[in-house]
Amino acid sequence: MTDWSEDIDKVLDNIRINCVLLSKLHKQRYFELQSSLKYYRMPVIILNGINSIFAVGLQPYMFQGTISLTNSLIALTCGIIGSIELYLGIQKRLENDMISQRDYYLLSIDIYKTLSLDKSNRPIPAKDFLEKSYNIYTKLIESSSTLAKVKGDKLIPIDIPLIDEIEVITPQANGGFWTRPVEQSISE
Repeated sequence: MTDWSEDIDKVLDNIRINCVLLSKLHKQRYFELQSSLKYYRMPVIILNGINSIFAVGLQPYMFQGTISLTNSLIALTCGIIGSIELYLGIQKRLENDMISQRDYYLLSIDIYKTLSLDKSNRPIPAKDFLEKSYNIYTKLIESSSTLAKVKGDKLIPIDIPLIDEIEVITPQANGGFWTRPVEQSISE
């Protein structure tokens, strides 16, 4: 007699669907961050190359004071660009999203593999597998960075239409506020 039931299968499948969704979203953000990283790294590379040319190649043509001032301004610009990149934590977020994407994907294929087997052929008891999968899923949720556009969470279906009751209050430049329904905020 097998202890696998439809409700356990349904919860596991909902976890799997959430994992696939979150894996895709983390992968998408990984590529977005990777794309934005070039706007910080390329200027630093180019400015450092120009700086080395100024330092070595312009001594016969310019005064040393002008060369030193130019070098220090270029180095300051590179330092500011690098500091902005560090402040925004782009590299760290990039690595975290890559790890989160991989871990969500691995959990989803593990659940899919088990659910695809006939109930009598599943190698682990249902409650143990559910607990193991749910614990991994909650640890992933806790450790992964927050995503702004998560839609379709299958573990917490909400039947009450709360969208009309919730509004987002946004400050305006002139000091006032205006409101709009959450539905508009989510779609943006």
